[in-house]
Amino acid sequence: MKRLIIALFSAMIFLCGCNQKPTDEAQTVIKFSSWGSRTEYNILKQVISDYEKANPDVKVEFIHVPENYFRKLHLLYASKTEPDVVFVNNIYAPLYIKAGLFEDLSGKIDEGEYYQSALDCFKYDDKLYAIPRDISSLVLYINKDLIKNPQKITDIYTLKAEAKKATKNGVFGLNYEENPLFWNTYLGYFDGGILSDDGKRIIFGETGSIKGLQLYADMINKDKSIPHKWDMAAMTSAQMFIGEKTAIYLSGRWLVPKFNETVKFDWDVIPFPQTKTSKTLVDASGWAISKSSKHKEKAIDLVKYLSSEEVSEKFTETGLITPARKKIAESEIFLNPNKKPRNSRAFLDALNQSKPTPVNENYLKITDEITKNLENVFNGKKQASEVVDQKFVEKLQKHCI
Repeated sequence: MKRLIIALFSAMIFLCGCNQKPTDEAQTVIKFSSWGSRTEYNILKQVISDYEKANPDVKVEFIHVPENYFRKLHLLYASKTEPDVVFVNNIYAPLYIKAGLFEDLSGKIDEGEYYQSALDCFKYDDKLYAIPRDISSLVLYINKDLIKNPQKITDIYTLKAEAKKATKNGVFGLNYEENPLFWNTYLGYFDGGILSDDGKRIIFGETGSIKGLQLYADMINKDKSIPHKWDMAAMTSAQMFIGEKTAIYLSGRWLVPKFNETVKFDWDVIPFPQTKTSKTLVDASGWAISKSSKHKEKAIDLVKYLSSEEVSEKFTETGLITPARKKIAESEIFLNPNKKPRNSRAFLDALNQSKPTPVNENYLKITDEITKNLENVFNGKKQASEVVDQKFVEKLQKHCI
């Protein structure tokens, strides 16, 4: 009896094993990491599902990190468990490129289909290390109920004047930001900035940089057209604009879906003013491949699909991005005049005279140091030239060696 039971049990295991789906050992697993909002997450899940259906020999392991993405990515590389495909932006890309962690993707796409500024965001020594998905430029969001003639804003001084004029009855003319991403735009108007184009020299102490920084500080402390941080009552700049507490809002394309859902007043966008020599600073995000990937051919195939016109259209339809692909950006999907902002072309016009935000592998250390030292400038206790002196510039320059 005991032998019979064992035999029956063995047969059951055998039969169950025959009925189970066998594991496809030939299936390649591609790890893919990205940050992103719920909207982006949902698009990516669908895109990945479509790709897997078309490529049954590939399984995409999606690593979604909505917060502290690059901290997590650093840990993955340090522990040698890095993804094959990495979503990255141009601010962090130099860290990985200089460390030799990204694969050279030169020649993998037709670069003529993309905006040059978007490609330049991921180039180093004339080699391309990521395929751009989008390109970001800052524009001025206008509350048309409060700013009746936005066409008057033709230079930074008319912007300053219109912001001051709109400042009344608890409404501020422009938004306050301590993040260099935003106030660096004012420096750029005077051909200033934080770093030289090659990322090797601090230009933060040069005349144009000081002039732009001081103008921004004067709008806070003299014109009072930009709120102090404490005037915002824990509100974000976006909430201030939505709540009609700010008449003009300097920001990027990523806020379009939110504004379309929540803003009750009439609004549109116009370019931030430029001079004949100034250039709009642009940033980009895109897909890179780890140099250590054991499945580079399949990883490249996935990146080509992620950067395809088909997928670019899906992201563009949400209003979240300015696509890096020229054909999609020039299509009605992006420029649809029946959807707000009606002047979406402002995002593209900004690219006509643009350059990537100059960065190097220590850019975040540089900007952290700057942010810590600008408090007295933004609260009016010191002039920009007093804080950004030769000693401070020399301290920052050590991060460029």
